[in-house]
Amino acid sequence: MTGVVISTGVFHGEATLNVQGLLWGLAAGVAYSLVIISSSNIANGVRVIDKAKLLTFGAFIASLFLFNKNIDIAPISESSLWSVINAVFSSILPVLLYGFGMPRTHSSLAGMLVTTELPAAFLFSYLLLSDAITSYQIAGCIIIILSIVAPLIISRFRNRSPVSHIPHQ
Repeated sequence: MTGVVISTGVFHGEATLNVQGLLWGLAAGVAYSLVIISSSNIANGVRVIDKAKLLTFGAFIASLFLFNKNIDIAPISESSLWSVINAVFSSILPVLLYGFGMPRTHSSLAGMLVTTELPAAFLFSYLLLSDAITSYQIAGCIIIILSIVAPLIISRFRNRSPVSHIPHQ
């Protein structure tokens, strides 16, 4: 959490606290947690692709109710092309890849992958959108990565036991 807070730049006057943004962020966190819990505990016998379809369709229905004033349905337009691209990369592909990959991934690696979301977002915003990255964002990302890697390294060193020599009889 320290790395996330530092990377926002709040302590250095780069960002201001917006209550509406805070509430949307908390709502997104709750929704994300519900997706993770429901995808791992509900309908385990259902194919991953069917789960992904239901999850994405449910998110679409929720979006229709939450953002109905902002929705402009025009099947053939420039914005509809960007909407399809956005839907594929933000809703469909992540759910499918998460559904296929997480059952095959060790729990410690899964936790590491989930927490690297913020550093990945900064990296891709820099590479794809040419956003400027501040030193606070880099420091926050380093703290996040160290907080992920350090416990794994420490546990590996603690679990190593000295090799005991058993005398031959």
